[in-house]
Amino acid sequence: MAVDSVQFVEDVPEEQPAEDAAATAPTEDKQPDKQPAEKKPTHKVLRTEVSVQSNTAGRSKSDLQLFCEEERSLHLRDMEVQATADAKNAVESYVYDMRSKLEEHLAPFISDADKASFRQLMDHTENWLYDEGEDTTKDVYVSKLSELKVCNIKLSWNMCIYVCAVSETQ
Repeated sequence: MAVDSVQFVEDVPEEQPAEDAAATAPTEDKQPDKQPAEKKPTHKVLRTEVSVQSNTAGRSKSDLQLFCEEERSLHLRDMEVQATADAKNAVESYVYDMRSKLEEHLAPFISDADKASFRQLMDHTENWLYDEGEDTTKDVYVSKLSELKVCNIKLSWNMCIYVCAVSETQ
């Protein structure tokens, strides 16, 4: 809300001047039984300019801009923390998922030596997650997941070779 100017308006009854009072007073020539006409009160309107200072309890524009910038940086930081947690969760999920697949679905397609090597890699990665990898960056988690997936490519390749060999014999 903005206020440009303010006026104080006061309605003051005005007294009739003396000559008007004499004109309305009964004279000897006039009939005394007639009531004089009622006086209509006159009013005067006084207008006084009032100065206004507008003070708000809010913050200045520079403070608000500073707070908005701080909020944006906190939001970006929260998004970065969430992305890092998601990347760590992806590595952890991959380790648990591949460990169970290694024992069930991939068992016929991998040698015992490769299985032991892959299991050791999964165990090492899991230990790293809860030790050194606890407070690392998203990029490190993404890199670790890529390493694990490269090893999985070898398992997938072995599975493809096995499937092709089985289909040729039929």
